[in-house]
Amino acid sequence: MRKLCWTRRLRFWLAPALAVLIALAVLPTLAMPTSVSASESRQARVRAVHAIPDAPNVDIYVNGGKALSNVPFFTVSDYLSLRPGSYRVQVVPAGARPSSSTAVIDGRVTVTAGNDYSIVARGTLAEGDAAGVGATILNDNNQPPAVVGQARVRVAHFSPDAPAVDIIIGGERVISNLNFRQASDYLTVPAGSYEVGVAPAGGSPIATVSLELTEGQVVTAWANGLLGGSGGQAFKVTATEDQSYSETTRLRAVHAVPDAPNVDVYLNGVEAVGDLAFFSATEYLEVYSGFYTVRVVPAGGNPRTDAVIRQTIHVASGKEYSAIARGTVAADQAPLGLSLREDDNEAPEAGEARVRVAHFSPDAPAVDILIGGERVVQGLRFREVSGYLAVPAGSYEVGVAPAGGSPIFTVSLTVGEGQVVTAWANGLLGGSGGQAFKVTPTVDFEAEPVAEEARVRVLHGSADAPAVDVLVDDTAVVSGLTFGNATDYLSLEAGTYNVKIRASGTTTIVFDGPLTVEGGQAYTVAALGALSPAPGEEEFQVIVFEDNP
Repeated sequence: MRKLCWTRRLRFWLAPALAVLIALAVLPTLAMPTSVSASESRQARVRAVHAIPDAPNVDIYVNGGKALSNVPFFTVSDYLSLRPGSYRVQVVPAGARPSSSTAVIDGRVTVTAGNDYSIVARGTLAEGDAAGVGATILNDNNQPPAVVGQARVRVAHFSPDAPAVDIIIGGERVISNLNFRQASDYLTVPAGSYEVGVAPAGGSPIATVSLELTEGQVVTAWANGLLGGSGGQAFKVTATEDQSYSETTRLRAVHAVPDAPNVDVYLNGVEAVGDLAFFSATEYLEVYSGFYTVRVVPAGGNPRTDAVIRQTIHVASGKEYSAIARGTVAADQAPLGLSLREDDNEAPEAGEARVRVAHFSPDAPAVDILIGGERVVQGLRFREVSGYLAVPAGSYEVGVAPAGGSPIFTVSLTVGEGQVVTAWANGLLGGSGGQAFKVTPTVDFEAEPVAEEARVRVLHGSADAPAVDVLVDDTAVVSGLTFGNATDYLSLEAGTYNVKIRASGTTTIVFDGPLTVEGGQAYTVAALGALSPAPGEEEFQVIVFEDNP
């Protein structure tokens, strides 16, 4: 929200008036979101906070429709998605009808797209009080925590008679000299339970509150009420969950700026990658799905003042992305920026690999890619990424050629079975040393080798034994096997198993012992001999034979 235009002098009734934005189901222009999506970023999200401790309750009307009744202190609304535009707001004493004579607020609120806001009605009604009634607009940065398992929290000071305060979390003074009408920066902390203390600047806590932060939460702790108040007006700290994230995605950083030094990468103000060199790609990081402000800073620099790239990206749940810093510091070649590319790390077919090519050489023209002499990619331009090619695992000569021309660069590329590989064309055609043009492969995914299984069958060779059942680790795998017959081969992972043989339909166990099998081997478990041997006959026994030649 950028602008408030009121037709009357702002009075204490503004406090609950702004809370109107919480329940405008009567208006077709408003819709309550359950989460922030990329499409909703084109809208504004607005909520209202009634923070005037001695104000009465009111009714709220928007565009002529009654939206909310009897709004009390301390109320923090949910967010509403608002289409950009202007809305008429009328505030009247609870129970009164809106008219030119009863409305103490009659104005228009204009909202613009792309941000979240809290409109806080604050101050006191007491005449002569220095904390006069008014409205404060806070910019709510409800982006997710940069690290899965953490939360983001800020403190907002809206207690009219409290001095500037320090905030102490877990015994550490993390926020200093926070004044009335101010909100702190966001702190990113591990999820968990915290004791939050509020102290006069430089002093000891005058109030404490237990704060439970869960993974993926964005929270505001509101200091509100009156130090000199009692009952509902008494000083307190009220926490609100402003946003919550649970779905995750995977994101990695790629440094493709050839004339830049090592860099640090910040996500939503928190360092996610440190001292990343050209040309390097990080491992994938698990992050929450949502919007991130990415800052790329020379290693050791200040993300607020030294960022050479600052860009907002959106990542969806269940996907994988590469965020690529590209261009050159010498902007006459290619401007600095960030490219976000979705990665498809689906496992290849057996015996194969999947390969794509990414063109991030700032001074190279559109190129063709030749693999094994075959022109497999044509006209790939700077900042473009090819589709994936399925190729047999092995070694290849990869040639890079100007579109339609002959190779000007070749490199040997070896890809293993089950690998997904990106071949990055990077560096400068006109560069030398570490900045020179090259093709750098990254293994984006590698399938776990499939363990070879063992094959096992059972042979019933005991003439006087009844039909039998065979159990492996107490699970019946064969039932009613009769003398002279053998089962088909069963597949088992390599390992050691407990094998039992029992008379079918009974609990009588005639054999109970271990069986160890190796992957790729075939075995016969043979029950031989007689249960009641005659003179000269072999006694009943179970023998394991390896069937492989």
